[in-house]
Amino acid sequence: MKIDYEYISPTDKPALIAITTPPLIAKVESALSELGYIIHRAVTHDDFLARFARVQYQLVVIEDKFAAITINENHSLRAFQHLPMQQRRMSISFLIGEKFQTLNPLQAFQQSVHGVINIADADKLKVIIPQVVAYTEQILRLYLQTLEEHSAFHR
Repeated sequence: MKIDYEYISPTDKPALIAITTPPLIAKVESALSELGYIIHRAVTHDDFLARFARVQYQLVVIEDKFAAITINENHSLRAFQHLPMQQRRMSISFLIGEKFQTLNPLQAFQQSVHGVINIADADKLKVIIPQVVAYTEQILRLYLQTLEEHSAFHR
């Protein structure tokens, strides 16, 4: 597998998408591009894992049936869900599919992602993504601040 290397500056907002449905690819890429993200598209499970290991992505969007017939066959999703938190903490993750209720927090928690999106709401990604990103960044800031205060207390 040949992977093209691309320079990513500190001000870039890299996003990794793992989607195989062509109309959905177009909608996600359009929304992310309008939101200012640099988009990398994985085409296989191995490609997804290799790309995720090389770049600290700010955003990850995975289709529930990426390179698979069922969600259970989605090796990229399963591998992502089982990565240590240290490896995926800084990436805000979305799972998109037909069986999800958009922004259902319990479904997101069950899938170990920050947000779930129903495919029917793909046209609303420009609104949905910034909402989840802002909320997640706020929670992450509080977590990191608490972690820092805790470690300073135990020095």
